[in-house]
Amino acid sequence: MAAGKSTVGYIVANTLGYSFVDLDREVERRDGRSIPDIFSAEGESYFRRLELDALSKTGSLRNVVVSLGGGALTTDEAWASLPDGSVVVYLDTPTHVLARRIYYGRSVRPLMLGPDGEKLDLVDVEEKVRTMLAKRIEQYRRANIVVESGNRSVGRTVDVLVAALRQYEAEAPTRLR
Repeated sequence: MAAGKSTVGYIVANTLGYSFVDLDREVERRDGRSIPDIFSAEGESYFRRLELDALSKTGSLRNVVVSLGGGALTTDEAWASLPDGSVVVYLDTPTHVLARRIYYGRSVRPLMLGPDGEKLDLVDVEEKVRTMLAKRIEQYRRANIVVESGNRSVGRTVDVLVAALRQYEAEAPTRLR
């Protein structure tokens, strides 16, 4: 959440001449509601089922960068749904950077609200991010490529990621689709 997946993913896709899919936008399109509305009406588990279904539908796509939500690959089932040849990238961003982006950002992040739906202060957002990351980090570290993104500009992050993808492809050309 707030690592820059959609922004970086879109630019990487354009750089590589690939298509781009934002999985969160795809879930919203298919369901007809915003993610905050889905969370509010149905809860996180319902959203995760929609997300997993949308992720499994990307398997037929080729030459595409898919931006996943921060919770999309936090289960073995989700990892198993990835098509063969997928390359997973983790944008490793420091907790304090994520917290500031979430707190000052324009988007409503349902998992970053208080129990009554209220906006949390920056200290509480950072604590929630730290707790969430601690639960997810082992799954995130399964990624094929890890790029540190917190202290770099978007352009530099894209450059580093494209170079890492090209090196990954050069080491085993059949892995990238």
